[in-house]
Amino acid sequence: MSRLRRLDVDDLRILRILLHGGNLCDAAKANCVTQPAVTQRLRKMEWVFDESKIVKLGGRTLTLTDYGVRVAVMCSAALRILEDFLDEPMVPQQPTRNGSDPEPTSIRDMERPIPNPPRCA
Repeated sequence: MSRLRRLDVDDLRILRILLHGGNLCDAAKANCVTQPAVTQRLRKMEWVFDESKIVKLGGRTLTLTDYGVRVAVMCSAALRILEDFLDEPMVPQQPTRNGSDPEPTSIRDMERPIPNPPRCA
């Protein structure tokens, strides 16, 4: 299983918050989790990124390492791309043939439950 599959959007948000001067408390509040949960996610991210140190602890202060800054910059850019993609219109709104609901104009408009979601093997 690819290590990258272990990352999720909240992990990217944590790194972005730390990159912009936030601390564990800020990252925990933004993701509605506890500070120990953020620390656990950071350890998981270090495993995902080849067991390289992303953060260092200096007393009660947590800072990104040089490698952590590189990772955070890339993850922040990826998150920004995803956010921009979700906010941009897909196509101009087209009237429907039968007068029902208009076609979706953005990805967010398409967020409907899948009737029969595929099962994981």
